[in-house]
Amino acid sequence: MNRKDFIKVCSLLGISIPAMGLISSCTSQEKDQNSNQSSKNNTEVLIIGAGAAGLSAAYLLKKQGIGVKILEAKEDFGGRMMVDKSFTDFPLNYGAEWLSNEGWQKDELQKIADKPDAELNNKLFNDFPDQKFYKYSWYDFFKDYIINNLKNDIEYKAIVSQIDYHGEKVKATTENGTVYTAEKLIVTTPPSVLKSKKIAFLPALPKNKLDALDKLNCWGGFRAYVKLKAAIGCDWEEVAYNLHGQKIYYNASYKQDSSNHIVGVIAIGSYADAYHLNQQDLKNHILKELDAKYNNKATPNFLDLTYHNWDKDPYALGSYVSDFQPSTDFENLNNHIDNKLFFAGDSYTNGKQYGKVHIAAQSAKIAVAEILEIS
Repeated sequence: MNRKDFIKVCSLLGISIPAMGLISSCTSQEKDQNSNQSSKNNTEVLIIGAGAAGLSAAYLLKKQGIGVKILEAKEDFGGRMMVDKSFTDFPLNYGAEWLSNEGWQKDELQKIADKPDAELNNKLFNDFPDQKFYKYSWYDFFKDYIINNLKNDIEYKAIVSQIDYHGEKVKATTENGTVYTAEKLIVTTPPSVLKSKKIAFLPALPKNKLDALDKLNCWGGFRAYVKLKAAIGCDWEEVAYNLHGQKIYYNASYKQDSSNHIVGVIAIGSYADAYHLNQQDLKNHILKELDAKYNNKATPNFLDLTYHNWDKDPYALGSYVSDFQPSTDFENLNNHIDNKLFFAGDSYTNGKQYGKVHIAAQSAKIAVAEILEIS
């Protein structure tokens, strides 16, 4: 993620499209009648997932006066922008974290936030290979500038188990039996979840969509943070980066104005497999690795450990698609179905770029534009 990419997110969410109803042929009287007959579970567009793509899509649709409902399986929004603010005195990112070094236009954040005093420059620094947030995160960005517009449009702990799109309208059924109905539906769940068939589609997804999903190598993902009494000499160490995945140790507390010493551990792809352990074994395993790398300084300085295993997260089932996935494998992945079922997210792309927050927002913009064009 780079500064130019961050600008793209802001500008994407600030686009201006001529306002129009989803069904333009309806008269105002017909719309009023339909509104009176509809329940709280009936809306114009349903969105599965409140991550970067789902929130972006909902934000864009609401700007056009279109009713939305987001069904989020967890108790909070954000998806892989998940953060931990209780472990130390600055946000620890379990997912999206860095931006690389390119130009920044100060007014871009103001455009999306509609606040003249919105500012991001003082929330970034660039001493890592990529730029990093200072006491801030992508989660905070969406919380500060997007989520307030959607507070009444998100159903949390709404675990979708079935999507029925064979009729005139689309129906999403949750595990507790609640049925939500809409004219259009946007799926933003990760491809790994769709591949697992945790969500049943009626009718089944077309063969070209299933074939596209089958081609994807969805990498595993694990992130841990170790709190230490003193620094152990860890700055930035890319242990591995290849077809199997990536592994990194880094100083997470660097330039965070914190008295805590926090070392981050990132394992992507097959490198995440080694961390599928119970908490005590996991602690011992990580300390053993850090001791081997940093002259046996980790264990005697150990204070605490926090982590998130994305492989074990039932609503993620991994991190993102392999960095080495051929772009041709993404063909048909983001195509909509029957003008009712749409797809958005950091992997539902043309394959040239993926796995980034701004790509998730771009994908949401495309899905929204398709909905508006079709309607």
